[in-house]
Amino acid sequence: MGCSKPDPAPELRDPIYQDISKKLKAQEAKVKELTKEVEQNKENLKFIEPYTRQSKDFWQKYWTSSKNLKKAEQLLHYYNLHLINRKYAAKNSYIRAWNNGYGDEWPSATTMYRYELNQRLKNAPRKWDSEKIAQQINEK
Repeated sequence: MGCSKPDPAPELRDPIYQDISKKLKAQEAKVKELTKEVEQNKENLKFIEPYTRQSKDFWQKYWTSSKNLKKAEQLLHYYNLHLINRKYAAKNSYIRAWNNGYGDEWPSATTMYRYELNQRLKNAPRKWDSEKIAQQINEK
């Protein structure tokens, strides 16, 4: 018959928060890898032989890798903001559940199901391929 208190860090129990956290860590590793690639391509620019095709190839690699790095950094910032937003949303949701007496049942299974469905739809191919769809139907 002890007094019960709400969890001070409910986001650690939230599977959506955990998933976003994993994506953030993976993106941080990707940014580090792309940063090394950009530095390597920048160093290669010093060894360009004049009047050869090598100049265009090296510059193209450098521009492509720097563009990929910028995109990866943008995605990293997105995941960081998404994680912060989810942290506060999870705390808010948990406090509401706690006040209604459902603190032990939080997070609900439907929330995770909707999140997984949303992720599956985001990652679904955007092009219609009737042969691939027919294969998926026949596999089931």
